[in-house]
Amino acid sequence: MIHGESRYFQVGKTGGYGLAVVSGVLLGISYPDFDLFLCGWICFVPLLIALDDKSYIQAYLIGLCTGIFALSIGFYWIANWAENALRISFPFSLLFTLLYAFCIGQAFGLVTVLYCWIRKNLQWDESIILPVVFVAVFSLFPMIFEFKLGDSQSGFLPAIQPIEFTGIYGLDFIMVLFNVLIFKLVGLPLRPTGRGWILIGGFILLIWFVIGGVQLQKWDKEINSWQSRPIGIVQPNRMVSLSRPMPKEGYSRESPLEMEMSQILSEQGAKLIVWPEGHFFGYTYWSRVQVAFARQVTQMATPLLFYDATFKLAGVKKQFFNTILYMNESGELVDSYDKIKLVPFSEYSPLTDKIPLLRWILGDYLDNLTPGSQTKIFKIGEMRIIPRICYEPLFPEFVADSIGSDAAGKIVLVQSQDGWFGKTSQPNQHMATTVMRAIENRVPLIHVINNGPSAVINPAGRYVFKSEGFTRGQWVVAMPFHPGKGGSFFSCFPGLFINIIRIGFGLFLLSGLFILRSTYQEKG
Repeated sequence: MIHGESRYFQVGKTGGYGLAVVSGVLLGISYPDFDLFLCGWICFVPLLIALDDKSYIQAYLIGLCTGIFALSIGFYWIANWAENALRISFPFSLLFTLLYAFCIGQAFGLVTVLYCWIRKNLQWDESIILPVVFVAVFSLFPMIFEFKLGDSQSGFLPAIQPIEFTGIYGLDFIMVLFNVLIFKLVGLPLRPTGRGWILIGGFILLIWFVIGGVQLQKWDKEINSWQSRPIGIVQPNRMVSLSRPMPKEGYSRESPLEMEMSQILSEQGAKLIVWPEGHFFGYTYWSRVQVAFARQVTQMATPLLFYDATFKLAGVKKQFFNTILYMNESGELVDSYDKIKLVPFSEYSPLTDKIPLLRWILGDYLDNLTPGSQTKIFKIGEMRIIPRICYEPLFPEFVADSIGSDAAGKIVLVQSQDGWFGKTSQPNQHMATTVMRAIENRVPLIHVINNGPSAVINPAGRYVFKSEGFTRGQWVVAMPFHPGKGGSFFSCFPGLFINIIRIGFGLFLLSGLFILRSTYQEKG
């Protein structure tokens, strides 16, 4: 047995799986669009009760059970992605979702086993063990769609403000710590020891929320004193397609729907116009498109940032990219940014060269894209735009590295095509994740999604504007902006907090192994 006489609860040697399911459900419904984000602050209490007095195998299975239910509910839209992007039809797309939940659920199983093993061998308190183990494991575990516990909390503004110092990993730590303290308080009559840890944990939580409240008030006041920039957002709501469809009647490659919508925005006073990811215009393929775009942008006299699939010649070989192109008010192509972080099994297919069966299953769709080699800054007046495409804002350090210490006047721009996931909660979940990047780096953020919702988010994490999803429209948004502001502690030191956690995790493992070695030597 793991806990022996010190256990809190009597749940039986084979029980606890029902509690694990409850934990998984609570975690799953804490994500958008359920609007039950507070469930994330208690979701692990049933799991901790379930782990009492369990073997390591049982602990693994209980953790895996929690993970499967959490991911199947919170990430149910993976089935839509499998159907639209990977061409896996129903019911196999549902099986694909369950397979994905099973694979990523291994992280939950790993967390529960390590938590029980460290607690048994080091006999440290849950208040320090579980937060460190959880954050370290999930920061290292490989997954296609990044899972951060705190990504569900975009609506809890006071709780998320301190991530400007720690990044999203700090919020994950605090949420797990809160769960542990609730668990300890529930079990306090059964085990009166560990009151000191409850006080320490409570003090940490108090400090976190005090900082959050103070910072939210500070940033709200500061942002209210800023001037604004009129940003034009184009949301065409195009149907997702694996092919490169021909223009609809009334439009052409040279004069697409987005250009017509942009002309309206220009007349309404937009000083910058942004299109989303998701449509092929052929700008680098046909000179006639380049000439037509240059003429129309010149007529609008408004800078344009648009996405396109592009190619470049590397000797006699073509390399294909997902690209954001920047045209100035004179219609000149000033710069471009090639997407660096590509989506596995969608924009490129790992291992397909070595596993022919995998290539046959996945097909050739976009598995030959080349990642970009460097980030870019688009300078538009006093604004310094950091472009990111779809999947890339899921990586906190990647975004923070592009902000750095030279952050004044920087704005993060995200252009997405989330139609692959259908009419699900995924676009709102994606948007909630990008809110965290705005707070972490204390910069304005523009997120334009083909099907919506599109949004402008201020450095305090508040929505300046948010459109309706799955609708067509164009809007001019007054984005708060200050050319001398931007950046945070996290922007300058994005790896500090998470590396401290990983070092602590490593020390846990080494200490546990040392104790085991000493025990075996004594028995020998």
